[in-house]
Amino acid sequence: MPESSEASLIDLEVYRLVRASVDLYNKYRSPESTASIVSIYGERLVVRFEGSFCHTCGINDWVEDLVYIMRDVGLDAELVEVLEPEDPWELAEWRLGVFRVKKRAGKGGGQPGPLGFHHDLEDRPLSQPD
Repeated sequence: MPESSEASLIDLEVYRLVRASVDLYNKYRSPESTASIVSIYGERLVVRFEGSFCHTCGINDWVEDLVYIMRDVGLDAELVEVLEPEDPWELAEWRLGVFRVKKRAGKGGGQPGPLGFHHDLEDRPLSQPD
């Protein structure tokens, strides 16, 4: 029984850090790109990105930016796949990012990361779940 309780606490901490990462992403990237959590199950996270993006900058770069924010707040994050519209001629203003995320061993969300986003986590409430 203690193992399942401990696992639940770890999952809640990962969820809190993912929510914080998405909030920070939107703070700095919106309205060009806005992220929202589609699902999170175990280490698999799916995020929807919507916006006008900057098509000449490389649309996938907008998705990959979330990886760096998640790493900075204390998550081990990796972009696994970017799902795009099936019709290559469709200029859809959305992408789905599939990520692998887990809490980094020995690093909490409040410890400094290379980008400095950890400062934005201090003393700030998270947005409510969608």
